[in-house]
Amino acid sequence: MSNREKWLAVGLVLSIVLNLVAFFALGACWRRPRPGPPVPPVNRAENVEQLKEQFNLTEAQMDTVKAIRQFRHDNVRPVRDRLKADQVEILKLLQAPELDHARADSLIKSIVAAQETLEIGSFEVLLRLRNALTPEQRQRLPELFGDMQRIGRKPKQDRRQRVDDRP
Repeated sequence: MSNREKWLAVGLVLSIVLNLVAFFALGACWRRPRPGPPVPPVNRAENVEQLKEQFNLTEAQMDTVKAIRQFRHDNVRPVRDRLKADQVEILKLLQAPELDHARADSLIKSIVAAQETLEIGSFEVLLRLRNALTPEQRQRLPELFGDMQRIGRKPKQDRRQRVDDRP
């Protein structure tokens, strides 16, 4: 490997790391606790029932939705945890006096693989859901999938308001 290729590799690693640092810094600003009353916990069972009513899902379809949610939980959480751990470790590498290029390369590959796994898992959820729907319900699939993505989260308006209310 020539010096030029080494410098290109180092530049690529640093570029990715700087992007990750910016991403985490932005996330830290958005996640600061805000003054005001605490937000009540989300009742996931209630959200699933609303989904059932809104889209006229049968009991068999509801069983499928519950199985899909369990699939997501079982397959996505470990990958997200690994992704977060790798991101934390790569940030620690930046703070070290000497950059371990081999470890940084390994972490970057691991992060990319985890992100790819998350995307594939999301698509798998969508396909499983699609297969459980009637043709009429499939017409509303983007709306239904969007609701499933928001289960357990605050409404978009509340998230926007938190960002807009920052001092």
